[in-house]
Formats: sequence, C-alpha cells, structure tokens
Amino acid sequence: LQTDRWSARPESNNVIDSSSMYPTFCGMEKLTLFKPGAKTLTGSKPQRMSHYEYCCRSRDDSVAAARQFWERCFLEFPTEHRQAMKNRFSSADFTQHVGAAFELYSHSFLMRSGCTIEGYEVSTTDAPGGPDFLASTPDDGRCQFEVTSVFPSSQRAELDRIRADIFQTAERDLVSEIVWILLRFDGSPTSPPSVGRIIRRIGRHLKMWDAEIKAAAGYTPEPVTIIEKGMTIRVEPHLRKPGQTLPTVPFSGGKATLGRACDAIATKLRDKAKKSYKHAELPYVVALNVIEVGLDMEEVIDALLGREQVRLHLNSDLSIADHEIKRHHSGIWQFKGRPSNTRLTAVMLFRNICCLDYTPTTPVSFYHPFVNSTRPLSHCEHITRYLANERGNKYVCHEGSGLSNVMRL
Repeated sequence: LQTDRWSARPESNNVIDSSSMYPTFCGMEKLTLFKPGAKTLTGSKPQRMSHYEYCCRSRDDSVAAARQFWERCFLEFPTEHRQAMKNRFSSADFTQHVGAAFELYSHSFLMRSGCTIEGYEVSTTDAPGGPDFLASTPDDGRCQFEVTSVFPSSQRAELDRIRADIFQTAERDLVSEIVWILLRFDGSPTSPPSVGRIIRRIGRHLKMWDAEIKAAAGYTPEPVTIIEKGMTIRVEPHLRKPGQTLPTVPFSGGKATLGRACDAIATKLRDKAKKSYKHAELPYVVALNVIEVGLDMEEVIDALLGREQVRLHLNSDLSIADHEIKRHHSGIWQFKGRPSNTRLTAVMLFRNICCLDYTPTTPVSFYHPFVNSTRPLSHCEHITRYLANERGNKYVCHEGSGLSNVMRL
C-alpha cells in the first residue's frame, strides 16, 4: 500500500469526507487534519466559530475542496510532527491557526518546487532552536527558510487599545496644576508594554517639572522620550495658562501613528533578520504571510528599502532648482544609503493564507539589493514574481506563471 498517494471518495451529497482519504492499519485510523464525521453546516461561517471548526463542519463544495488541499499538505508533512501541527492548526486562536496553516503551506510549496527538506525546526548546539526548514534546492544549493505571519490591521487595533489604556490611566493617576502634557506615539511594540511602568515614568518627569517651575521662575520644561518595548512615546510638557482647566494628559484623539502596513512588516522582518543560526554560511530566506486586505506592493518595498522621500534643492531666492527622490532609513535593507541586515538574503511574500483561503495571488520574492551574489529561490522564479537588483542598480520585477499547477489548485 503506497501511503504517499491519496484519493477522495465523494459522498452522496457531493461533499468529500476527509476521513475517507486515508486507509486504516490494524484497525487504527490514520491521523487526519480535520475531524471526521457528517458535514451538516450550510451557509457562511458564524461569527463566533473558528475557521478550523467551520472547515470541519461545512458541507459547502468550496470548503470540501479546501479540506482536500490541506489534508494533502498534511500527508506530506513529517510524520513525527503531525500531531503538534494538528494541535496548532485546529486552534481557536486565529493567529496560532494562521501560523500553522502557513507553515504547512510553505512545507508543501518547497517540496513541490523541487526542494528536499533536510530538517524541520533544526536544533543547533550554539543557538536555541533553528530555522523552520533547512532545504536542499534543485540546483544543488542549500538554504534556511523561516516562516512567519504578520497582521498589520490587528496590530494597529492593538496599538490603539494600548494607547487608549495609557490615556485613561494617565487621566486618573497624573495631576498637575502647573503643567499639562501632550503625548505623541510612534512605532509598534514588539510585545505588550506595561502601561503602569509608562505612567510611573511620566509621573516622575511631571513631579520634576513641577518642582523646577516652582523653584525657578521662567523655567521651561523640555520634552522627553520614553521607549517601551520598541514603542516610542514623546512626552511634551506645556505650562498652563491662567484659568486653564485642561486635563493634565488630555486625550489627543485620532488613531495610532502605525498607520501603514509597511511599519508592521518592517518590524516583523527586522526581528527575523536578527536570528542567528548554526549554518550562517547558507542563504537565509523569510517566507512572510501578510494578513491584510488590499495590500499594496509599495508597502512591502517601503518596508524593505524605506519610504520614498522627495528632497528639494532651492535657489537663493527659495525657488526650486532641482529635486531628487531618496528613501528614508526606515527600510530594513538599507540605512542611510548603506546595506543593512545582509544576513537576510531574500523575502518571499504570500498574502492571506489561512484554512479557508489557500489560493493566493502569485507570491513575490524580493532579493536583497546589496547581496546579489546568490539567488536561493532561483528554482521557483518561473512560477513566482521576483524583484532583483539589475540593469544598472535598478530594482526590476519579473513575472511568473503562478502556483496553480505546482500546488494543484
């Protein structure tokens, strides 16, 4: 019996039961990704139901096709890791589910593009853990693949919640009859910051400003900057005018300054670029799954190379003599015109991969523009779009045929 082949036996209602895709051995059913049983749910996914649960229970033909696809990917996954993968894939937590789904998808993609998986979550002696996949490519190369997902909209919502918590706590705990404070936020925290610690630090500065103003007439307090978990807060003190009843820390309104997907993408990639694994001589590729509706490709390029800026050159009468387009040093691959994070050889971008969305637009590979000596993804350039530094230091885009045939979509 060849267990690497599979077939699906349609039921009377034209819905494929994933439990029929696997044989049994000595009375024991082979582990499947989805729960077996009748598929009775019709219509769209209920709001409070997880993606996995809906995929298990829905009788919709498109969901049945999704089950076939994911079961095929699951069958290709290393046997000793399948139970752990199923536990993560079936999680009600959407973030954990998406992470597992994209890992499963990436494993299948690498295999179907001709790679041989040498190791999964490779352990090393001089670093805790390893890359998600260590692979041999069809052109006799070897490469490390790290798989991760980012949720820009969710991060923006979380940052707005943190920001609101800081304002509400400050309004309750910080009081001054001399100074009022304006808070300006920038950046995204790498982990949940401590609101209490932030308020205590602002409170210490507030007490110092009050004491200095009382001790010296005409003293003007200077702004300070607080950095907490990667998030920057600029604290700007202002002297109260006579009779002014403004709260000590008035809510400034609006949304957080993490307004673009490129900020969340850059934060995630910068964190991955810092990883240090045993095989430092091998190309290091991050496969990135961005969960964002209507993602603009310019957002990704801005995250990698920095936001575009126009620099004006003025004449003596302040008229515009010339202009040039530069990039801000916020990109992960260049800092003030110099190469940065050269350890990260390439980034492969996927969009919105999850249990119910497995037929994405063609992925895009971005090669580090200052590390052009090797192209670790050359074996799949014919099926993906890719951008590389070519034609006189220009970032050139090449089109691919797509994943439909390779992934059997």
